[in-house]
Amino acid sequence: MATDKINRPTGYGMTAEVKKKMDSKYDDQSEQNARLWMEDVTGTLLCNPPDDIQTADQLNEWRYNNPLGKDGMCLALSDGRYLCMLMNTISEGAIPKFNETLKEKDAFRKRENIERFIDAGIKILNCKKLDLFQVVDLFEKTNPGQVINGIYAVARKVGYIVI
Repeated sequence: MATDKINRPTGYGMTAEVKKKMDSKYDDQSEQNARLWMEDVTGTLLCNPPDDIQTADQLNEWRYNNPLGKDGMCLALSDGRYLCMLMNTISEGAIPKFNETLKEKDAFRKRENIERFIDAGIKILNCKKLDLFQVVDLFEKTNPGQVINGIYAVARKVGYIVI
């Protein structure tokens, strides 16, 4: 039976130490800066705000004060559609075709969207492959810190300095 995520043991010894070190590199403030930049560039929120938000001021306060966290950020980006939209906003036609309509079990298409974003970052924006991230880093949440670093790399290439 195929699943969206490969079931792997949590790890012991060195595997657990490496995971712990990668997890420690995730910074909520960096995530927040990347998220705000992506939302400002695309003009689209990464996730839906709570129902009780009524005004633009409340929306901005919510955006600035509520990081999504590792799991939330990875979940919001994991199908790759937002990343493809971001890349097409930065460089029109950078990703001429991507999988916009996805079902829950369309793992291959989701991974394909993420790969298209990474390829466009390399080919269109001249990002270094090492500055971006691997599909597995996002899709399986193995290295969310590197995903944020990859978004920063794209932001730097378009002239936006993220602090």
